[in-house]
Amino acid sequence: MKILILPPYQNKNGYTNLQTRELMDNLVAKGQIAEKEYIIDDGYFLDWPDERRDSEFLANISLGIIKKVKACHQSGGVDAIVCMGSMEPAFYPAREICDVPYLGALHSALHIASLVGDRCSVVEATDPQAILVRRHAKMYGFDEKLVSARQAGFSSTQMGKHLAEVPRDKRMDSPEIARIIERIVDQCAAAVEQDSADAVIPVSY
Repeated sequence: MKILILPPYQNKNGYTNLQTRELMDNLVAKGQIAEKEYIIDDGYFLDWPDERRDSEFLANISLGIIKKVKACHQSGGVDAIVCMGSMEPAFYPAREICDVPYLGALHSALHIASLVGDRCSVVEATDPQAILVRRHAKMYGFDEKLVSARQAGFSSTQMGKHLAEVPRDKRMDSPEIARIIERIVDQCAAAVEQDSADAVIPVSY
């Protein structure tokens, strides 16, 4: 079994790829996957000029995902593709192109949340991304189970910058990272206490 881990895009700072590699390293350390069972793609390069993560940004990264999936389809060698990130770029076109299972992060998370609870909430990075979550949930048939889509107020690029600049063993001492964590935790708590969610999906981190 070989899984291709596909970042939603590659930026000039390499933050997205760094986050993907660190996440997979954590899974390996916990024994949830072996290094030989996956490969990480660099992602399609996108020189996006700002921090916006909206529908225009989604359209741009979707083209990159389609090109990457087409290349993978032609070369073969993997048994499944997992696209990271919650914006679900080119989810349906990628599934049509691909001759192996193609999994989107949000689509998969909503399925799991529906198994462990009756009412779920998603905590996104920014408000435009939270809006996209609501749209995707409706397309996937989970709009009745999604009781809220909240946002922490920090873009994934901002978070990635802190991860890149602060050594792992120093992160708990970083005021910037502490603010991000506090904001995420506050939104998760509000999803339970105010929205009556019994499952919470923190994404884009």
